[in-house]
Amino acid sequence: RRGNRCGNCLHGVAVRVTDIGARGVIHESITPGISRLVVPTDTLPPATSTNAWLLGREALTVVDPGASDPAVQEAVVKALSTFTVARIVLTHHHPDHTSGAQHLSQATGAPIAGHPDTRGFFPGLDTTLEDGDTLTVGTEQWQVLHTPGHAHGHICLLRQTDGYAVVGDLLAGEGTILIAPPEGHLATYLHSLRRLQRRQVVHALPAHGPVLDAQSALEMYLTHRHARTAQVNACLAGGLATPLAMAAQIYPHLPAPFRPVAAHQLRAHLTWLIEHQTAYRMPDAADHFGPL
Repeated sequence: RRGNRCGNCLHGVAVRVTDIGARGVIHESITPGISRLVVPTDTLPPATSTNAWLLGREALTVVDPGASDPAVQEAVVKALSTFTVARIVLTHHHPDHTSGAQHLSQATGAPIAGHPDTRGFFPGLDTTLEDGDTLTVGTEQWQVLHTPGHAHGHICLLRQTDGYAVVGDLLAGEGTILIAPPEGHLATYLHSLRRLQRRQVVHALPAHGPVLDAQSALEMYLTHRHARTAQVNACLAGGLATPLAMAAQIYPHLPAPFRPVAAHQLRAHLTWLIEHQTAYRMPDAADHFGPL
């Protein structure tokens, strides 16, 4: 899950590269009514781009135009110049998903929509989307699912006719999903994963990397997160008290400069253990934890 290959990529979906534009913006057709722009963004390595999903055939809903570079923002506008951009949807507020939204909105007149919890981080929302809302895109319907855990206002969009779902940063085809407290909350994230399992999502359209076999990826993510929690619990039992010390043991091959990010991820697992009354935060030592 951390490299450029994905064991759950959906190889049965036909992908056609239709254009490689300026600044490396790539347009790929996935299936009728769904395509993507692979847009270079300032995102978490090893990923280097964010998928701007294009829903519709002529009047498009554009999801997560995340480019921060003005030249890349303009390349996105150019790539969409033969279409009508009817709306822009943000799966959540993180900059690699939102940075190009205002520019695209100003260029096309399209309103920007997102969950109400996103507005506090991205005040440029024109409309809000609630859990259970339906977006009409041409003749197709996409249902809004509120799926927090990675971010408070995170949403997915589900096309119920065939199980395609835009999943934002709930799953990744490249890199990993960072659950960073205090906004990132592991128990909530796991609940969101299980919710997509129950909805029988078939094809996951992530913000980073290729299309995924949704059910395989969801099961793998749930298994991986519980295994990581068990590793953190074992570190506590072995006398390691800080997330940074745990990161050095759990990620022995991770370069030292990246260990603080890994340690922050482990704090989400420590929070889960505290909530389940198997660990505690030491009151007199900053960022120190112990087993119960």
